Amino acid sequence: MKQGISVIFRLIGLLMILSVSSAGFCAQLILSEEERAWLHDHGQELRLGVAIVPPYMLVNGPAGELRGLSWDYIKELEQRLGIRFNPVLASSYGEMIRQVRAGETDLVYGATSTPERRQFLTFTTPYGRLETHIFVREDHKGSASMETLAGHQVGVVQGTALHEFIRNNHPDILIRSYPDSSQSFLQLSAGEVDAVVTSVSTAFAYTQRNGLHRIRMEGPVGLNYEMSFGVRKEIPHLTSILQKALTAIPEAEKDLIAQRWFMPRDPGKVDKAMVLRYLAYAGVVIGVLALVWLTWSVRSMRREVSQRRDAEGRLAFLAYHDEITGVLNRSGFMHQLTAPNEGGRWQLIFVLGLDQFRAKNEIWGQRIGNEILRRVAERLQASLGTQGVVARIGGDEFGVMLKQLNTLPELMIKQLLKEIASPLLLGDGSVQLVTATVGASLIEDHADLDARPEQPLERAELALKYAKRHQRGSAAFYDASMSGNESRDQHWKEALTLAIRRHQLFLEYQPQLCLRRSKVIGFEALVRWQHPDQGRISPAEFIPWAERFGLISALGDWVLQTACRQAAEWRKQKLPFDYVAVNVSVRQFVEAGFADRVLMILEQTGLPPRNLELEITETLFMGDLETVRVTLDKLSGHGIRFSIDDFGTGFSSLMYLRQLPVETIKLAQEFVLDMATDASNYQIVRGATHLGHSLGMGVIAEGVETAEVQQALRELNCDMVQGYYYSRPVPASDITPQLLESLAQRAGHRQEEVV
Repeated sequence: MKQGISVIFRLIGLLMILSVSSAGFCAQLILSEEERAWLHDHGQELRLGVAIVPPYMLVNGPAGELRGLSWDYIKELEQRLGIRFNPVLASSYGEMIRQVRAGETDLVYGATSTPERRQFLTFTTPYGRLETHIFVREDHKGSASMETLAGHQVGVVQGTALHEFIRNNHPDILIRSYPDSSQSFLQLSAGEVDAVVTSVSTAFAYTQRNGLHRIRMEGPVGLNYEMSFGVRKEIPHLTSILQKALTAIPEAEKDLIAQRWFMPRDPGKVDKAMVLRYLAYAGVVIGVLALVWLTWSVRSMRREVSQRRDAEGRLAFLAYHDEITGVLNRSGFMHQLTAPNEGGRWQLIFVLGLDQFRAKNEIWGQRIGNEILRRVAERLQASLGTQGVVARIGGDEFGVMLKQLNTLPELMIKQLLKEIASPLLLGDGSVQLVTATVGASLIEDHADLDARPEQPLERAELALKYAKRHQRGSAAFYDASMSGNESRDQHWKEALTLAIRRHQLFLEYQPQLCLRRSKVIGFEALVRWQHPDQGRISPAEFIPWAERFGLISALGDWVLQTACRQAAEWRKQKLPFDYVAVNVSVRQFVEAGFADRVLMILEQTGLPPRNLELEITETLFMGDLETVRVTLDKLSGHGIRFSIDDFGTGFSSLMYLRQLPVETIKLAQEFVLDMATDASNYQIVRGATHLGHSLGMGVIAEGVETAEVQQALRELNCDMVQGYYYSRPVPASDITPQLLESLAQRAGHRQEEVV
């Protein structure tokens, strides 16, 4: 008993010390004359945007009083600054952001700084950090990561930083927007979405409130919430004032606020008032009850203190460190970049991105991928020693800061890339080869760093994108032209994303004919883009953009579904044809679940598998041949045809031609166009045709534009043809029985008949 009472008095003493400490810090709040004047004129009319998002902000009881972590900070600011915030309640978090953007409020709470929000808001330093994770149902098969959720429906609260992060960094994820996390978790429980992404504390609050227990937490999202006050750019004084007031709040007071809303609590703690009432009514047993209550309370308090200490340590570590590698995370990296230090100013910052890591991670598995990340982090730390800071700032990206440059930065980075590329011996005994690309930025003007600390990192990331676009495995240093390139890239990425969603894309079809039977046997589906301002944009331009921006899978799936739907419609119309041919990119083909998506599209559109041909390129076979073989076998087993597009321009191997279920090779048009007048091209077409026939494959020549070329192909026994001599690509509405008949007649013409 004495020990329990001692613990209670020590806690009371600690609270008194914290109270005195808090008062001391309050005295150090110093505002400039200009800030005091502004506060005097505007301090009672500040409009604060408020949305009910537990545990940041809640409504207490029928009276509608506000409470929550952010509300505690707001009351602290009001007390220290002598001002009053006028809450403007929004129906959702997204609506709160819209209101401040429209100037209907002056500031918002609990806002994470993002590129989009920085266009209309300025931010204080964060007053809290929350870890975000993926949440799935317990019956979800396998583990869930941002990569494995590609093509799946994911619930996100509209208008949040997570919504913007996923939209910009994971365009393959199908976002389902909800006004609050409560609805998103209800939809997850009902099976309407495959996953929900939100903060751990928010998930706990809503699942407990709705009684949803069959929910489990999976991997991190890649962006943690950093809760700041966001102030309209038109009010710069307010940001500075709030920043100073936040700084004046003692750390002990901040810890108490965090414990109040985030730390675990003992739900079974005895109500003291009730105990006293029972003691009053039962005087005979008062001593026994008092002893039981005191003993139980001390144990409960010890347990709660232990739980809080563990949770505090966990939250403190995760706030600044990466869970997988143990090095700093992006928040910790930025904290180090802006923190005062005695070892001199930062001289160089660079971002190292692992090449093709996402695709390799799908092949190797997440366990191997995580071990590779840990080993790369270890190599970086060992190479840099105490002269640099290492952080994992993205899925496959590491950030590095250096204070002293003992050699030319180009030579240092080159040596570092060489070390990263040396073989990695993993714990399972396997050896993996990893390469990396670097984007770097020299910090020459530290005034810019003080004014906008995130700028050097943004410049290094721009340089990394530039290096990956031009030569993977190399290093690029930032220059001003890269910002212009990034702006253009972002413009076209957004334009192409909208084009896919708003049906600015459409298909045209080019007939393919059998020379021997003189009839149309198929149609190649070709995607077109009619931009509302730029007019028609060539596929030669926007398909490389789709590859670069990570939109090629979404584009490819749209083309496949549209072509299959049209082919099914032609079958209903009794139009005579054998198949519709659709081009498939390498990235689309090797994605997990590609075969299942193709079969699902065929089932949805009602097109028999035998009426679909997928055109693939030779570069597909330069990767993991076994994975490719599994997908080819699965689809061909259902009757889907395959052809190799642009045969002869890439990596050709008789081995894969013999082993894989490919029915047709398609000769590249650069060889076919002038084969009637160019002897070398004629021999190439002749040899490729003979090779295809010897392997039991059909041969189709594209790019036929003259009767002479048709005659030469007929003499070489080429099976099929395609080109402007017969028809340009045309809309589906122009494909009629009359058109097919006229094309068949042209394919049946002999050269002497058309001369």
